[in-house]
Amino acid sequence: MNGRDLIVWWNGRFEHVNAVRISPLDRGLQYGDGLFETVRVEKGRALFLEEHLNRLAKSLEELRINPNLPELRTFLDAYETAHIVHDLIRRNGLEDRICRLKIIVTRGVADGLGLPEATAPTVIMMVFPYNPPNPEEYEVGWKAITLRHIFTPFCARYKTLNYLVFLMAREEARRRGAQEALLVDREEHLAEGAASSLLAFKDGFWIEPVTSWKLPGVTIAKVIEFLKEMGEKVSKMRFSVEDLRKCDTLWITNSMIGVMPLSSVDDRKLPDLKAGLAEVVRNRLFS
Repeated sequence: MNGRDLIVWWNGRFEHVNAVRISPLDRGLQYGDGLFETVRVEKGRALFLEEHLNRLAKSLEELRINPNLPELRTFLDAYETAHIVHDLIRRNGLEDRICRLKIIVTRGVADGLGLPEATAPTVIMMVFPYNPPNPEEYEVGWKAITLRHIFTPFCARYKTLNYLVFLMAREEARRRGAQEALLVDREEHLAEGAASSLLAFKDGFWIEPVTSWKLPGVTIAKVIEFLKEMGEKVSKMRFSVEDLRKCDTLWITNSMIGVMPLSSVDDRKLPDLKAGLAEVVRNRLFS
């Protein structure tokens, strides 16, 4: 699919991508003053769409972009948006493909510093074909590195358009031959991956690292829910890089890859990928 032929949903209507006009004064462009969500689409269905929209609405409210504005109220209804997504996929000829849905909301054009009232937010939805990792990648796992010089920012709790720190971390991982970078917070507690949430297994427990400086992941919440239903023990605790090196298993999760075992962190091989269990959980996520 050529991006130049893309049909997008923009401010309440479908448009060819070349017809979309964003003001240079839009605060999303000026300051990264906006939010986004990335959602996996399987067989025309956006997975966990309601959970993604709920997180988006909560973040909008906390950043003083009123989710009850007419431009947003209908859009944030999962039932209504599911119909828009279905039509968007059809218009782009992607009915038989796994897709990546990207939802963007900016404050729009608004005068003043701080977080001025949003009167005309910009809303965009786009859908792209997605090629997931192949079965062998899931079986052998990905490599990761830890970064202590790039901290998760205060705004990490929101999925903001100001995403450069995470892209820098991913670039560092790529440069060092890894697929993901694991970041710490300012207190040197492990926070999250550059594009993922982290789940560790140690001493018979699955552990989700606790910090105020990370995104509350939709996928990891579902993974933990499934693990508990399967009788696995799950806890939350502060977690250091040193703790990380004592783990038997590390998984990263996000909406697109589901669950990916890590084969190594900083060249330390993980003794047990639990790839079979990861596959079971992943199949539940994508069913």
